[in-house]
Amino acid sequence: MKKLSLLFVFMLLFSTLFSSFAFANDNKEDKLKLVALGDSITYGSGLAEGSLPFPSLIGNGFFEVANKGVPGATSTDLKNGLGTAAADLQEADVVTITIGGNDLLRNPVIGELLSNPNPTISPEVIQQEVTSIVTTYTQNMQAIITGIRQQTTAPIVIYTIYNPLAPSDQEPAKSIHELGEQILAAMNNVITIGGAQAGLLVADAHGAFANNQATLLGSDLIHPNEAGHEVLAGLATQLLIDFIQPTEPPVEEEPGGEPGEEKPVLVALGDSITYGLFLEEDVSKPSTLAFPNLIGGGSHEVVNFGVPGLTSTQLLMGLQSNSGSLAVLANADLVTLNIGNNDLLQVAGISEAFINQTPIQLTEELQQQLTAASAQFGQNLQAIIATIRQQTEAPIVLFNIYNPFGASEDPFEQSLHLFGEQIVPLLNETIIHPVAAMPGLLVADAYTAFAGHQAEFITFDKIHPNALGHQALAAAADAALVGEPPVEEEPPAEEEPPAEEQPPVDEEPVDEDPVTEEPVEEDPVVEVPTDEEEDKTPIVVAPVKKDTTKKGNELPNTATASYNYLLLGAALLIAGASLKAWGRFSRFSVQRSN
Repeated sequence: MKKLSLLFVFMLLFSTLFSSFAFANDNKEDKLKLVALGDSITYGSGLAEGSLPFPSLIGNGFFEVANKGVPGATSTDLKNGLGTAAADLQEADVVTITIGGNDLLRNPVIGELLSNPNPTISPEVIQQEVTSIVTTYTQNMQAIITGIRQQTTAPIVIYTIYNPLAPSDQEPAKSIHELGEQILAAMNNVITIGGAQAGLLVADAHGAFANNQATLLGSDLIHPNEAGHEVLAGLATQLLIDFIQPTEPPVEEEPGGEPGEEKPVLVALGDSITYGLFLEEDVSKPSTLAFPNLIGGGSHEVVNFGVPGLTSTQLLMGLQSNSGSLAVLANADLVTLNIGNNDLLQVAGISEAFINQTPIQLTEELQQQLTAASAQFGQNLQAIIATIRQQTEAPIVLFNIYNPFGASEDPFEQSLHLFGEQIVPLLNETIIHPVAAMPGLLVADAYTAFAGHQAEFITFDKIHPNALGHQALAAAADAALVGEPPVEEEPPAEEEPPAEEQPPVDEEPVDEDPVTEEPVEEDPVVEVPTDEEEDKTPIVVAPVKKDTTKKGNELPNTATASYNYLLLGAALLIAGASLKAWGRFSRFSVQRSN
């Protein structure tokens, strides 16, 4: 059981971040050249023999790599030694940089703080030393970027500095971690702000490694292990999407052998659930067995942008910065969105709970963190939808969040189940479900589909759907798209004469199933009167014919965007207040198991 739990944590945090793209130059004899500058992280210190450091993994080995990483190098060392890489930089198509960790580790004052549980250094001295480190680092980074730009105009991916020290409740580890976070915040501001001003691509290693140190660091507790290097490579792969072209659907494989007839395009956005993690042995690419490929009986051409480990913040940043994904969205006939799971899992510390087999306890501090995370998720969701809407008017199927933890007699697993039941429905009702009021937004009810069926639908890791689970997700999407026909509408098939009871005047035969008849009409949604509240006709994606003169399907003018955003904003306030009020009256506590 313990080994299974550790395997779960490893795979849960194994964020390859590779999406379903084919590199444009993959068949060229001459690969694009990547010059990797930096310290021991770039070099690959601590990796087992035969394992590759992250520069060689970017784009699944797409680039020819000149690895210039130097173990122990500081930003001063990189600045002074930049001339030795001049020849490679002149030929570079991409440059990556990891530097700054040794500026801290090799500093005498910081070294004393890390090695001595009871340091005698005053706060004033610490502050002065940190200010000096950040000032020198800022000057060095300016010189490094200037020096690189003298040799090449290639894109530069610079990594923020991660904290190798995991959070802890025990002293002195707690104080050291918090001090590290304060120092790294100052240095990472130099990278983030300065990098943005210089036109660099910033890869957030600090965010990716936060709370995941136990699974992403090697035995020395400093350098990344193989999974950590996969994560670093994935961050760069995502940022370098402009080097990547979407896989073109093969014309010769069109169904039915009818030339010229195209499948409608489904663009799937989301995390590892959309990706289809663990459905197949090869986890380096999205699974063709994942739910996006099953929607409508597999009638869509699917572009799967699922990314394992993705949060709503990362998805928003990716959409706003990557022209490749936006270009694909512009041609979408249907968009699916499954996001928010990692926002909760990371805040709740589920991975640590699995490592320690410690029942989850909803403390006041955790309540505050969940409230803040929920509010942030709601804001991100609004911005994500707005970004999608700038590219396409195609219907968006938004999945609500399911509770992966079923009821159990095991105290630990039952604590997870209860925790999920207390948090997930509230989040769905106050943040996700109100989005359905927006034009063209449909909610697929994953929560209800999985409730009571976790043992059937969840795979070995206790989080992700298995093949049956993905079928259930696809069925939930289909139900949202075509609508659930009311039970009382089936008997009236015998009462054909009273045609005046049916609101849509333009419908001709009454004895045929209206749900199957309407999609055949051209733009049926536009024909529906908006003032008839009894009309529950759903937004339907054209399953066969594709209007090449439009980008996506048109939407009914049933509500204004500003009105619906106000609804969602109000829901965010309700979510925060509900979580806080609920915490006062419900004390969820389970005895800590040994």
